[in-house]
Amino acid sequence: MRSPSDKIWEQFEFAACCGDLDVVLRIIETTRDSGNPLAAIRDALGETPLHVAAILGDAGIAEILIRAGAEINCGSEAGDQQ
Repeated sequence: MRSPSDKIWEQFEFAACCGDLDVVLRIIETTRDSGNPLAAIRDALGETPLHVAAILGDAGIAEILIRAGAEINCGSEAGDQQ
């Protein structure tokens, strides 16, 4: 069974891959008060949405995530830094 974080992650990843800032903003807004904000979730490898934005080279999404509280100095399980 998938957790709510898994569904949020899938929605974010799809929106990020498409460069859809509006959807990313909507996900941030709907998760902000849920106790599981988008900026703080991690995938199975320990990557955060900010890692994904950096990998995609999407400065717009990265900026939105940083403004939403994304940790800018955390690493993934592979040791990748944001």
